[in-house]
Amino acid sequence: MDNAHRSFPTSSFRKEHQPRLRSRWGNLNNGRSRTAALIPYLGLVQSCMQIRKEFRPWWMQTHQIPLCNIAKYLRTFFQARPKSDTAYYLSEGRLRIYLIGDELEGRDVLPLIKHILQFPNRTITLRPGVTVNEKLAMHLDILLQNRNPEWIRWVRGNRISQVRLTRNYSNPLNFDVILVVKEQHAAAWMKPSTLTREMKTERAVFLASIGLDKISPQNDRIGYAIDYR
Repeated sequence: MDNAHRSFPTSSFRKEHQPRLRSRWGNLNNGRSRTAALIPYLGLVQSCMQIRKEFRPWWMQTHQIPLCNIAKYLRTFFQARPKSDTAYYLSEGRLRIYLIGDELEGRDVLPLIKHILQFPNRTITLRPGVTVNEKLAMHLDILLQNRNPEWIRWVRGNRISQVRLTRNYSNPLNFDVILVVKEQHAAAWMKPSTLTREMKTERAVFLASIGLDKISPQNDRIGYAIDYR
């Protein structure tokens, strides 16, 4: 049953921003860090080719991962594949991701988008938590499953450095999407400025060309930032 799926232990990965306890007497951590929870049977899913081929797909289908840990999860379980090892990955499978409202702000989903493009036959299922609007989950699924050729060209061509979620304060349960575009690929209307009528038209045409107009029919749910690095 779906309800029996084990939640992937979030403490298995080090938090992105590890809080430090400080007082006027100094650092209360005393150089000690909390031991991370172990990932069950991790050694088997990263073992020899035969064990990975038989055990890894079964193990991965019984777990679900929070979106806040998806980047570290992909780095752990989908490392660079040796050219001689054709069974290192299986193109099919199921990845369950659950959404926690408090951990969505500023979340970069580009690593997950690239993973889905690399393994198009893998089934991705989003599980919204009680504080997550189902409409948000639907729009996020459209973003992740976008197979528009122009969008794929932008992602694989590294024209986009981040795809971040940001809270829509007019409705606390909704989030908007920020596309962080590298400077050399950014159009004039993507940069902070007052948009003219022509720029608004160009923005609408661009969204339609990359297949994201369904997320933002009024062109108001997707914003842009420039990566000047």
